[in-house]
Amino acid sequence: MNSHPTPVLRVHQQASGMDNVRCARWLKSSVFGAAVLSALHCSFAEPVWADVVVTPTTLTMGILQGQTTASGSITARNTGVTAVKITWSDAMPCLETPSKSTRRLGAGESTTFTIQAICPATGSATLSGSGVPTVTIPVSVTTAPEVGVNPTSLVYAGTVGGTSSVQTVSISNAGGGTLTWSTSSNVTWLTLSPQSGTSAATVSATVNPAGLLLTGTYNAAITVTAQGASSKTIPVTLNLAPASTSTSSFSVSPPSLAFTATVGGPSTTGTVTVNNTGTSTVTVTWYDQINWLAAASADTVTIAPGMSATVSLAASAAGLTAGSYSGTATVSGGGMTKQIPVSLTAVASAVTSVGLAWDANTESDLSGYKLYLRTSSETNYGEPIATLPTSTTTYTVTGLQPGTTYIFDVTAVDFSGNESAHSNQLTKTIY
Repeated sequence: MNSHPTPVLRVHQQASGMDNVRCARWLKSSVFGAAVLSALHCSFAEPVWADVVVTPTTLTMGILQGQTTASGSITARNTGVTAVKITWSDAMPCLETPSKSTRRLGAGESTTFTIQAICPATGSATLSGSGVPTVTIPVSVTTAPEVGVNPTSLVYAGTVGGTSSVQTVSISNAGGGTLTWSTSSNVTWLTLSPQSGTSAATVSATVNPAGLLLTGTYNAAITVTAQGASSKTIPVTLNLAPASTSTSSFSVSPPSLAFTATVGGPSTTGTVTVNNTGTSTVTVTWYDQINWLAAASADTVTIAPGMSATVSLAASAAGLTAGSYSGTATVSGGGMTKQIPVSLTAVASAVTSVGLAWDANTESDLSGYKLYLRTSSETNYGEPIATLPTSTTTYTVTGLQPGTTYIFDVTAVDFSGNESAHSNQLTKTIY
């Protein structure tokens, strides 16, 4: 073998990376057959010493109706290669500070902060630590939604093999936040439309007895579920009578009812007329679950063919606040059910004053008059509400409260200060 200079090993250090690893490999020369050592530059990217990843990136909590607190959680994970201490911090009075707000996380470890909220609020919290970026977490605490349904039950009447009948259910949000709901039926003969929605809506519940072959009572249920809220169940009853060769039919007039009543005032009345348009006698029943509406007459009537009957109703705004109210009643009989939408507009009283007048006193020593007022719940008069000259025999009392009954009277006073007996009393209720 020919003689060649001894190979020289040169190792180059690459500046990038955490550690430059010095590697070497031997190459064999095809010409000289000599072993040649070649330097390899091996370098690695520098690892992240500590880094914290937070999930979820925002915290939203809803306080359920009837409860005083809500809870949520934030998980922090150390994705670096060294341990780190992190601290939860917030300036929101509605949040309770979690236990162990400062925690140590080893490499690859995670921890969960459980947060309690005691009132609705919006703000932010932070997770911070030495050598890691501070993470800001938006926080929102709301009142959770609550499913409201009206009516709370449905009753249908039909005949075996009869036609479909439709009633409606109103879905509302009786809580806070946004109500995202869905409906379901547990039987095939009861279908719902729509089956889902957001916030308030009206759902049509259709009963189809075509596939039901036996008479009797059938029971079903509508279930309304919503995200973050308790579900509501609406019982459904279908009463099926035998198919009849006689024709039962009726109409209802008017097809809807609208009432207007003054808050604290008397009830307002209305009527519904049911006409028997069939060839056989029909017995119909008015039914509703509307707390401000009452039947002022019999709610079940029997009507001969070609005849009619009237159901009298009274709507009251007593105990209500000013606003709009609605519900649905049904008239059922002869295998048919008709829905009657009913609405009430409750208005605040516009009358808060009363005008009074009295006959003049003709005595020569008359000095003036004193006007007195008391409510029906008071037994004695207090001080007079006005002292008036002899020339005045009328007066307007203002600032009276709706829903209150007042009693007024007047006395005459002479120059010596002597006061006559009280006049006759005038009673007035403010609506």
